[in-house]
Amino acid sequence: MYYSPIGSLGEAQVVPEGRELTPSPELDKPTQPTTLSTIGSDLSVISTQLKIAQLLRVWNLSFSGDENEDQAKEFLLRLGEFFSSIRSEIRERDVFNALPIVFTKSALEWYARWKATFHTYGQFQNVFRTQFIQRLAMNRHE
Repeated sequence: MYYSPIGSLGEAQVVPEGRELTPSPELDKPTQPTTLSTIGSDLSVISTQLKIAQLLRVWNLSFSGDENEDQAKEFLLRLGEFFSSIRSEIRERDVFNALPIVFTKSALEWYARWKATFHTYGQFQNVFRTQFIQRLAMNRHE
């Protein structure tokens, strides 16, 4: 082994004999400096997500996918009321990002799969009805 010339970070690099010293592409990449505006933006997003999570807890919303048809309808009704109550203060997209807190089990898996397709509460409602309410109704009639 031999020591190479001092690297860009100011320290010598150890290189096995017979191998060439190749610069690391990571060292040559400029880094994005963290500015107060990006920190402020990140804190704003975190603050919004915490606010939504607290509100969802206060509303005591939860759904596992194991519920019966009436419970699924009640969950959807209560979630609709939640969306209506916060509509003037919080964007729907922010609620969709915080919504995994209310789901468990198969409902959480379902939500993770479909989340990116939801842009409005109406879209969410339609897919939820198909997945949980209509499916339960069909199973009941079989």
